[in-house]
Amino acid sequence: MPPVTMLFASTVAFLGADEAKTTPAFCGLIAFALAALLFLVLDELLVEAHEKEESEGWSVSVFLYCGLLLSIGCDVLL
Repeated sequence: MPPVTMLFASTVAFLGADEAKTTPAFCGLIAFALAALLFLVLDELLVEAHEKEESEGWSVSVFLYCGLLLSIGCDVLL
């Protein structure tokens, strides 16, 4: 039953996204999804980095966020 439910849910999501693609709400949904994904990934990476190297301190966080901003900036400019 779970695979059938997943298939049904993905089909409904595809059809809904296809219809919503032409609305301004789609941009908001994508932005929210990107922010949520970045938060989860960065949160986990920061926790892991602080567990491995206690001596680095704040520089790990700063370089991680600088790299993130650089990659987003390059994506926007190019």
